[in-house]
Amino acid sequence: MKIGDLIRVPSCPPREMGSCPCFFCAHNSKRIGVVYNASYIGSIKTWEANFDIGKWTFNEHNINKVEVINESR
Repeated sequence: MKIGDLIRVPSCPPREMGSCPCFFCAHNSKRIGVVYNASYIGSIKTWEANFDIGKWTFNEHNINKVEVINESR
């Protein structure tokens, strides 16, 4: 994953009690964003992306939840 990539965060599974409290569900996001920064915090790789609801930071431990839908070349 690199700066300029278009990414998608998958929908959360349905919940039986109440609404999902995650950042994306709480703001009714389309869940598509653009990576604008990549860096390290200590030895952990992190990325920042802009979504329709604002900035979201993720790292190599939760990258499997992010899908690259269009790579920047």
